Amino acid sequence: MPVLAVGGLILALVLQLFLPSGAAAPEASSVAARRPRPLVVPPLPEYAAILAKPIFAPDRKPGAGDLSATSGGELAGYAALGAAVGHGVAAAVVSGPSGSIRTVHAGDVVEGWRVVAVESGKLTFDRNGVRHTLVVGAPAEAITKAATPAAEAEPQ
Repeated sequence: MPVLAVGGLILALVLQLFLPSGAAAPEASSVAARRPRPLVVPPLPEYAAILAKPIFAPDRKPGAGDLSATSGGELAGYAALGAAVGHGVAAAVVSGPSGSIRTVHAGDVVEGWRVVAVESGKLTFDRNGVRHTLVVGAPAEAITKAATPAAEAEPQ
């Protein structure tokens, strides 16, 4: 019995090899064949420029742009790293000149400056009627607004 099965399989294999198949060959198409794109490697000097200024380096700062340094008193060395604002809750993360990081809320005092407002893009401080704003993400040296009297900062 197994010999007959093996013989039948061999006969089927021979018939498949020698008899033509019923499928016709595909006809020529008017569509051009796809050609692979050539591999383009950027020149090595571009890699050196990228390595010279890595994106996530701790000392990387944005360009000068329109930002101007101000005499913000003790806040000149501070930077707003981020802010979270929700329904009735607002907090911000601030880094100090010594590299210390702390979370502040409206009403907290930092180096004699009271936090007046925490918004998603900026923090507003007040000391003796003088307002000072830290923009979230701006480096400590580039505070966007000069210290202004509180009466000028808030339109009535």
